Amino acid sequence: MFGEKLKKLRMDKNMTQQELAKILKISSSTIGMYEQNRRSPDIETLKLIADYFQCSTDYLLGKNDIENMNRLSLLRKSHNMSQAELAEKLGVTQQTISKYENGSREPDTETLKLLSSIFNVSIDYLLGATNIRNHDTTYITPKEHEDIEEVVEELRERLLNTENFKIEGEPTTKEDIETILDSVKVGIEMAKIKKRRNQE
Repeated sequence: MFGEKLKKLRMDKNMTQQELAKILKISSSTIGMYEQNRRSPDIETLKLIADYFQCSTDYLLGKNDIENMNRLSLLRKSHNMSQAELAEKLGVTQQTISKYENGSREPDTETLKLLSSIFNVSIDYLLGATNIRNHDTTYITPKEHEDIEEVVEELRERLLNTENFKIEGEPTTKEDIETILDSVKVGIEMAKIKKRRNQE
């Protein structure tokens, strides 16, 4: 509801109703009625509110539920990334990241593209238009890649430490073992991709 969003934006700035009323050139009682959803602002006042809090009128009216950007917060945390680190990657301030995550500001198209690339998800997923993280199912996430490398490394150590390991009766070389490991790695990747496709 508009009232709740306006109150949250105002309180996030540690503002009183009187202070906001002065900026908008209306009475504090009008602000109170807005926040209680007892009265709606006219178009001009709505634009002033959006400009002041750097958010869209659609957000204020609930037409564009940008609060789905809390997905950004979940993605960031799943990558063990701080707001400051993400801000540096995007070339914005940490405060801007905070606004993206609490829904008081919308990222522009270029920022959405960068976020999509950083977290390997679709823009539709970021905006809550789909629950499918990436329409391209033929990918391996950084976490999956790391897990596969751990499995391959463990297998490498076992094979190198296995005495009399032979293929068709012939002793294996390090090159043979690396060829085997490459095949194992590809097999695991294909299995993960197939599983993801089945889930979608």
